[in-house]
Amino acid sequence: LYDKVIRRVMQALRDLPEVCTPTRCPQADVSGCIVRMAGHDFMDYRPEKGKGGSDGCLDLKEADNAGLQRCLVNGDYGVSVYSLYKDFCDKISLADFI
Repeated sequence: LYDKVIRRVMQALRDLPEVCTPTRCPQADVSGCIVRMAGHDFMDYRPEKGKGGSDGCLDLKEADNAGLQRCLVNGDYGVSVYSLYKDFCDKISLADFI
C-alpha cells in the first residue's frame, strides 16, 4: 500500500512542470505543502496535555498554520493533499499518509 502512495505522489509531481521562475516552482510548491503539513502536524505535540503529535490533525485557525488550508484542500497547480489522499482514505489514516 505504501508503495502505491509513493507512486501516486511521485506521479502527481512528475506531471507538474519542472521549470521554475522566481515566483513559481510547481514541483517544489506542492512538495513544500506536503512537507509543511507533516511538520506542523508533529510540531503541535503538547506533552502536558497528551495531545497532538503526528496524528494527521491541524488547527487551521492557528497563525502558524496560515495558508495551509489552501494547499491542503484546493491545492497548487491542481494538486492538493486532499486530491492525493482521497484514493487512499479508506485504507490508511491521514497521519500515515503524510
